[in-house]
Amino acid sequence: MTEPRGDAAFWEEYRSVLSRLWALVHSGQVTSQEPASLNGAVLLLRWAGVEYFIDGRRSINAWQRHGVTGPHRALVLERIK
Repeated sequence: MTEPRGDAAFWEEYRSVLSRLWALVHSGQVTSQEPASLNGAVLLLRWAGVEYFIDGRRSINAWQRHGVTGPHRALVLERIK
């Protein structure tokens, strides 16, 4: 995690299971396209206590298709008040 400055956003890295990540994917984000890499982290935004998916949908879709439950790397962006 980086050190916050003022009300700056900060990153938190954690391991997440597929079911938690899959719950963030909306039906319009389901795809059969393969990701460039399955080794990267997905990017989430935490706003007012709720997590939103930003990037990594191809990875999450591939993990779901192939039953790779994790844990998976997730980077979380959150604004400090």
